[in-house]
Amino acid sequence: MPESTPRKLLPILLMSITTLVSALLVLFRDRRDVGELNNFVEQNRATLGILVQILASLLGMCLVYAMCSALNFSTRLYLEEKDSVSLQTLGFWSGLVTPGLDLSLSKHMVITLIFWSTITRIPGALWAGALTPVFTPLLENSGDILVPTYPLSASLYWDGEFVRWNNGEIERLINCSKTTDERYQGWTGPFVSSCPDIDFISALQASAGFATTTSISTPWVHTNLISKDWSFIGRSYGVGSSPGLVDPPQNTSVSIYAYNYTEYGYFTNVTCLKNESSTYELVSIGEVGTTDTNISLWAANGTLPNSVPGSFESYPVATYNSETGLFAWSSVVSNKENLIAVAAPPGSWYEKWNKMQCSVDFQPRLFAVAANLTSKTVSVTPLPGFEDTTDIEPAGNLTANVMLSLDRLSRMGNNFDQSALGGPITFNVINVQRSNPDLTEQEADLRGLEDSISAVLDDLLVAFGAAETVLANASMPTPFSGSYIALRIGSDQYIFAIFSINVALLLSLVAEAGRTQFWKGLTKFNYADVKRVVVATSTGAMRLEGGTRVRYHDDSGIQLMEYGNGENKNEIHTRTRDTSR
Repeated sequence: MPESTPRKLLPILLMSITTLVSALLVLFRDRRDVGELNNFVEQNRATLGILVQILASLLGMCLVYAMCSALNFSTRLYLEEKDSVSLQTLGFWSGLVTPGLDLSLSKHMVITLIFWSTITRIPGALWAGALTPVFTPLLENSGDILVPTYPLSASLYWDGEFVRWNNGEIERLINCSKTTDERYQGWTGPFVSSCPDIDFISALQASAGFATTTSISTPWVHTNLISKDWSFIGRSYGVGSSPGLVDPPQNTSVSIYAYNYTEYGYFTNVTCLKNESSTYELVSIGEVGTTDTNISLWAANGTLPNSVPGSFESYPVATYNSETGLFAWSSVVSNKENLIAVAAPPGSWYEKWNKMQCSVDFQPRLFAVAANLTSKTVSVTPLPGFEDTTDIEPAGNLTANVMLSLDRLSRMGNNFDQSALGGPITFNVINVQRSNPDLTEQEADLRGLEDSISAVLDDLLVAFGAAETVLANASMPTPFSGSYIALRIGSDQYIFAIFSINVALLLSLVAEAGRTQFWKGLTKFNYADVKRVVVATSTGAMRLEGGTRVRYHDDSGIQLMEYGNGENKNEIHTRTRDTSR
């Protein structure tokens, strides 16, 4: 009796289903979910793990069943075409089509069955990898975040601390706005001031001391001047004041853990050198006090190369008894130049910086800002190709105020025991030497001074940006891309692996069906079916042929079992029954 058509169609149908499922996984592999499904999976991981294992086992079982059925059909056709097959071979085939282990078989057959049994477990494992929900980062446009702007209407907050007269004189005011003022009583964020050189003097001095990483392989991490629980990784370049100050909008049920945006600012470049002809110096002007509390008075005075003719930089510096702790600088903004002169008297701990001059260049630049809400860190990267781009304050008043704020730091710095600026810069030189051991002492001194000044200027720009956003309400929205923990189904390597296996097996199955004309001539007798084997060996007419007892299985009309003491003992013959006997 021939095998039924549905039975022969079943392997192809199952392979078509599993191939379709794997194709859908490939098609939707880029889909990400940040909605309710994401939350459900997060809250029910154990339950979903069980469901995935069950589904993967079912799909793997379908695939293995189709493989083994095709192998079963082909070996049954082979069995019917051959004159005889040994029971060892029959047992081996049975172990292949119903994956199992029969230790009574020959060694190479047992090894082959072990290998085959292992292979049949792979589809289920691959399906599990292709179906398991995976949490993965997703970056997409999420809205706008506020960044500072510097319109003339808000110049009070970034151009109200200093008055520059045409004759080079600077009028230094204490005209400051702060979030502690009565008009900002509703503000619940960090403290913000339009006079960062006054209100953040200690933090700025600390920035000068930690302006360089101690190892070239370790990024420089430093506290945000405004938002103390946030840190910058590397230079801030004076931008990135928004993270920790204004929260980005949340438009989905799943919160973002990081976000990126771009912001215009200044790439501040500080270059220092020794100028032996510098006239800027610290000069002793006398002593005051008693013998026990004697105070030495000095004057930091002189001119810089860009000083307005007739102008003179001069301010007093005081110290106890000795000049060893004296250090001062002055900065001048004139003729589109930003210069700094440093002075320290002979014998001072900071004498190596005496007569150093630094040039500061504020280059308009576009920066990429990356904020991580989990670690509360901000990374700022200058974008290539955007040199000399939009100037956030083209009149130059913002950068002038930054330079004059730097100047005021020295005027306010304590020199009674040691310099509040010279000490941090000395410490930063040690960091430079640790991270760049190949530098000479003079090179390290220059680098340390440059890095310290750059760090202070960056922090001042960040502070002015915060003042614009909070105090002046001068800001504009800029698009940001939020990073979410999104949900996707499966991993690409497992999805493509199971898809490839399904396609290959489906094509092989169709090719085998075509080669055998849809397994034409296949009978219902199945050597892997215990029921049919038992029936075949226990029913039908028995007779002797050549000294061997034989029994026919009347249902199929073709199956002949032989046993006894003949030459064909332990063999199964598959030839058409001669019904004429």
